[in-house]
Amino acid sequence: MSSKLIKAYDRLSEAEDFCQAIFMAAAGLEDAEDSSVFQRLAEVAKDKIREAMSIISEVREGQE
Repeated sequence: MSSKLIKAYDRLSEAEDFCQAIFMAAAGLEDAEDSSVFQRLAEVAKDKIREAMSIISEVREGQE
């Protein structure tokens, strides 16, 4: 189970990186309102990913 949790944590970390890339790409949009919407969505997704990563860390610590 621990190796599966590590894999899940790694995938979430990759997803967090994608959120950062979306945030940065949105900054290049010409329309400030469009940019703001995409950046906010990326931030919300990143928050949810970090919450899931925190839960996984808690579970892994409980197994040790």
